[in-house]
Amino acid sequence: MIYTVDRVQFDVNEELLFFEFYNRSKDNNDFVRRKYNALSKIPNTRTIGVNYDDNGHEIIVWEEGKSTAFYWGEYTEWFVLKNKEAKMNSPFKSKKLGAATENVGDPFVHEILNYIHNVNFSSDDNGLGITKKALDNEATYGFDFDLFDDKNKTIIEFLNNETKEKGKNPIDNIHAHPMRYAWISNEEQKKFAEKQKIENPNWENPRKKDNRQKYISLWSASQKLNGELYLVNYNKLDKKEDLSVIEVIELDEEMGIMYDISYKITFKQLVTWLIKMNSDPLAAKAYLAGFEKEVRDTVFWENYYQNQATYPSPKRSHIGKNYK
Repeated sequence: MIYTVDRVQFDVNEELLFFEFYNRSKDNNDFVRRKYNALSKIPNTRTIGVNYDDNGHEIIVWEEGKSTAFYWGEYTEWFVLKNKEAKMNSPFKSKKLGAATENVGDPFVHEILNYIHNVNFSSDDNGLGITKKALDNEATYGFDFDLFDDKNKTIIEFLNNETKEKGKNPIDNIHAHPMRYAWISNEEQKKFAEKQKIENPNWENPRKKDNRQKYISLWSASQKLNGELYLVNYNKLDKKEDLSVIEVIELDEEMGIMYDISYKITFKQLVTWLIKMNSDPLAAKAYLAGFEKEVRDTVFWENYYQNQATYPSPKRSHIGKNYK
């Protein structure tokens, strides 16, 4: 079964702790129940269910077969403590919630889930609202799985190609890759910052190590689960543009992604792949393997990492230039 995992954090002993947020005012009860039960069966993990509504009534927290009712102040105190536990158990920190999107959840992921399960997810914010309110201005030490296949333990992260939205030096989806921005060299980062400061003296450099922490967290989670990690580069402004589905095979925290295979597919083919994965992950893997791909091994990425400062921007290097 494929679904979004609302919140993930590293628990004691670096095991994974899942959160499922259920807004009883508007979420689909049957789907949430199936999802919670499926998550609860994954070995060496724990799952917490948070049952709440939009009217300020009691919040019911399910954990290890027991339920506890909280008023808002009590729940906030409990959740902030959980977030602090995540900080102690992991060096990774996410951006403040809401910094990346103003949407209620991710409309692109919601649409795909609708195709798979025939359920309307448009009002499901995956617990973003209640989590944002509880943490106030504190950074979250949790993250999420955009999509998760609980049979093969596959994590799928969707990456919107923001270069198309900004309209400045746009690149195609099949050329997009986290190595272009999350693991840039110190020399390149310095030159980029100097240029931006000239154009805008108040500019603050977002190209810090925080950019890579999402990928490190997702990779670490996939290793804990003995699963797989895929990154999907898409353009929400144009579904007709080809997508890239990147299978991450090796990742180094300092060097970045050091081995991956990128598949070139259409939006329709992406949906077909995920529908197959929902029922038969092995068939889905075979289906994806049939598309044009670019294999980027350790040698490819070692050369890229060493030479990236010399590549012209934005079409740096030869990423996405050899699909076959």
